[in-house]
Amino acid sequence: MRLCVIVGLLLGLVGLASADEADQHYHRGLQFKQQGRIDDAIHEFEAAVGLRPDFGAAEFSLGVLYKSKNLLEAAVDHLERAAQLTPASGEAHTSLGLTYYKLGRLDEALKTLERACALSPKDIAAHQALGVIYRQRKDYPKALQHLEKAVELAPTDAAALSNLGVAYRHAGRLEDAEKLLRQAITLQPDLADTHFNLGTVYRRERKSQEAIAEYQKAVTLQPSLAPAYYDLGLLLAEQKRNAEAVAALEKYLGLIAGSNAKEAESVQRRIKELGGSDPVQR
Repeated sequence: MRLCVIVGLLLGLVGLASADEADQHYHRGLQFKQQGRIDDAIHEFEAAVGLRPDFGAAEFSLGVLYKSKNLLEAAVDHLERAAQLTPASGEAHTSLGLTYYKLGRLDEALKTLERACALSPKDIAAHQALGVIYRQRKDYPKALQHLEKAVELAPTDAAALSNLGVAYRHAGRLEDAEKLLRQAITLQPDLADTHFNLGTVYRRERKSQEAIAEYQKAVTLQPSLAPAYYDLGLLLAEQKRNAEAVAALEKYLGLIAGSNAKEAESVQRRIKELGGSDPVQR
């Protein structure tokens, strides 16, 4: 009997020592993370969970760091464990949901992000991501519900304003979309996608000159933004500015080269109609 008691005490002491050592690794990992030493931080967090498999905070930190390195499958593994070990953590569910989204696992992303919003109703990132997913699925009422909430929580967040503006555009509320996108640009004028989206709104409102100006700003900020060159080329063609239209469409062709043969053939025909040469024959 006494032997069993002694063994139990010894095992308890070993467990306490392991937990203490795991905490030391965890805190070193936090220090390395703060210093930008990501690989060293990962090493320490891995050591922490090796000693204490139920260490939810360390699992979460590993998931966040692997996500920052774009190692998304590894990130999901650790974030799933973090969410299981800390089921009341909205932050863990948000990070997991965002990683599911990046992997294209949209059903899991929706379920996890809805849980994140239930746990943390003021989580702006969760509301924004849910709004974007619902917009992509054309469920505009739910998209607007979450994106409007994000703007309510962060009225000066350019990304939140821009996402809501895009959702308004898809829902046919062009005046609201224009207002939100212009606000976003005022707050952060270097967002190429926002200029492109505002250009698209202007185009649908038949404000051609304003649309052209926004598309031109978009491609200046992000020269690889192929859709902006395409829409710009079409608008310039409508304005009989053929040489400029050809230049924009040729830039678009160069950016999509090898990705869509049918689309490329269609654009080549349009270029020839506008007086440009056939790129294939050059």
